[in-house]
Amino acid sequence: MLLNGELWVLSAGGTLDELNPVDGSLMRLLIGAKFHFSEPTALAVGGNDLFVSNATGESVSEINAATGKLVTDFTGAAYAFDTPFAEASDAGNLFVANVAGNS
Repeated sequence: MLLNGELWVLSAGGTLDELNPVDGSLMRLLIGAKFHFSEPTALAVGGNDLFVSNATGESVSEINAATGKLVTDFTGAAYAFDTPFAEASDAGNLFVANVAGNS
């Protein structure tokens, strides 16, 4: 995923990596409980933020790409996540597809 000239990669190991798109060097590694990652499965861009779906956490983590800080964690019954697995964004909207729950 390209955002503001930087390449962002969500790894199977549960990290969000910022890479230099010219030489592939690691610029920043986002990992750990502070990001609320729980089996992250999908990555989308909205404005200057990154959105990570957490399949086992039944949540979506919003991360500010410039600062690398967690903005918010969308979780709870109001969002009806049931193993969120894919995302797409368009004009300020975020669409999340769930593996379970037929949504």
